[in-house]
Amino acid sequence: TWGARLLLAVVNAVRSAVGQDFPVAVKLNSSDFQKGGFTPDDAIQVAKWLGQAGIDVLEVSGGNYENPVLLSGPTTTMAREAYFLEFAKSIKDQLGSTALMVTGGFRSKSVMESALVNNELDIIGIARPMCGVPDSPAQLLSGKIDVLPRYEVTLQPGYAPIRWFLNKSRLGRFALIMSEQGWYYMNEVRMGDGLDTNLNLKCFKSFYDNELMEIRQSKALKNIDSNGKYYNPPKSYFKWYVIGTGAVIASLAFAFRHY
Repeated sequence: TWGARLLLAVVNAVRSAVGQDFPVAVKLNSSDFQKGGFTPDDAIQVAKWLGQAGIDVLEVSGGNYENPVLLSGPTTTMAREAYFLEFAKSIKDQLGSTALMVTGGFRSKSVMESALVNNELDIIGIARPMCGVPDSPAQLLSGKIDVLPRYEVTLQPGYAPIRWFLNKSRLGRFALIMSEQGWYYMNEVRMGDGLDTNLNLKCFKSFYDNELMEIRQSKALKNIDSNGKYYNPPKSYFKWYVIGTGAVIASLAFAFRHY
């Protein structure tokens, strides 16, 4: 496909620029979980091409903002770990000497150790647990804990009636997921500012604060064309759909900013 050709062209250009002694890594979606979208079989084929291209590390994850499997499911730690382990097994054989890194899903020390010992992957990526407890990998390695924090389960935006109401629609579920994402973003901002993480941040308020921050930063851009443009724009009503959806999510975030 043209996307794979573009990716391989970029990899080859980077390798030519940095030489053979500089590590080159690629992050690849295992699947975007969309009808007609990027599938696990597609990922396996692209991984094979990348291995042949001589990259040093391939990192795989899954989902996107429209269907963020890494944020919303599978619903149990065991199911998530099994899903990513199964994919890791199917892709590892295609990579040759390229190291495989899997990010997302892994929380249990025993499962991580088993995957490494059985050569099902080479590197385990840890992301969201570190947004709450930055030294959680060190705690895991030292034996202080056996399971990483799983905020995707413990975070509960708003009161139970609010969650019940929002879960009745796709847009509402998306708002819930994005409010949780705001919690991660604002804790990352805190760490960037040299502050400790705050596990008591409210999800909706975090989303609201993060949106305001991004708006201010966008307005502060100088001499940069920051207006998005469609190469092949869809029907005109799509613009109003985007505006309406954004307005609804922003309104929800404002209304529940104290939760």
